[in-house]
Amino acid sequence: MGSRITGVLAAVLLAVLAFAASGQAAPVEQSYQWQATTSGATARTVDITWDLNQTNGYQFGIYDWGGNMAAGQILLGSGAGYVSKLTFSNSGVGTDWMVTFTNTFDGDFTPITLSPFNLGSTSDFGFFFKKDNVYYDTYLMSSNASLTSHNLSKGVDTIDVGLTLNNITFSSPAPPAVPLPGSALLLGSGLLGVFTVGRRRNKALTV
Repeated sequence: MGSRITGVLAAVLLAVLAFAASGQAAPVEQSYQWQATTSGATARTVDITWDLNQTNGYQFGIYDWGGNMAAGQILLGSGAGYVSKLTFSNSGVGTDWMVTFTNTFDGDFTPITLSPFNLGSTSDFGFFFKKDNVYYDTYLMSSNASLTSHNLSKGVDTIDVGLTLNNITFSSPAPPAVPLPGSALLLGSGLLGVFTVGRRRNKALTV
């Protein structure tokens, strides 16, 4: 009876270890659909941070989800306006969603000479990277636990863009899997080893 219970527990531990290992899989570039919340929100903004010295020939921009990336708006990159804040607004039923771009000068957000970007009747949008006149709508994304801060990266020579969100979410795909810490794997392996030793001792006693 004891050996049977030990076998069941060992099988459960193996399943836990397999699940933990799956969480450690290499990240995959994906295309994410973002949107501004449509109810109960007074401010819908995205603050953008990046390293001016590490753009590596990339540009970064926003486009109307389902539309043409080439018709989108470059936000930062070589030769482009450097944008620090996006503000999403809708003046009422039947009106389009507009995105206003502002930048940072001496620590304060001040308007720049870019017209608001029209998203159309819905607030859905996407981000893209551009290099050598080629557009990419897929990228790696890592997020904090509350999904209010994200880091987007593209390319082996990487450009990193940080996003801090206020009433902005992404609707698809699902949030990136958060890998279990290595300590969980070590604990599971240790417990499995204990059960294995115990099972062998039980067998020795019954011989």
